[in-house]
Amino acid sequence: MHSPRVRCAANATDPADRQIGDRLVGVALLAQGDLEGARRHIERMLGCYVAKRSHIIRFQFDQQLLASSYHSRVLRLQGFADQAMRSVESHVVAARASDHPYSLFNALLQSACSFAPLVGDLILAER
Repeated sequence: MHSPRVRCAANATDPADRQIGDRLVGVALLAQGDLEGARRHIERMLGCYVAKRSHIIRFQFDQQLLASSYHSRVLRLQGFADQAMRSVESHVVAARASDHPYSLFNALLQSACSFAPLVGDLILAER
């Protein structure tokens, strides 16, 4: 049986609400330490979400970029540093190209600035 929130997202008028719900569940599972569950939900979101400008207005951040930052974090915590770094680099490039300052700020804060020094990539940290 699905929770009321899952049913609500499934019945929403915007089909992307289910994918955004997956991102939110993934972030909650990450906070609880369930890395496998978090990765599964976030990757499902990233695999089928279609970004819309209206979602930036509705949620203040680009949802795909936001999910990518958490995906990088999950990869890092699971020990996949190389994959996480590739994810961070592509995520920052996409955030710069989005021309959305809040999404770029989040990409830098949530992934690049916090991760690059941990793996010794001082060039990325400086950039």
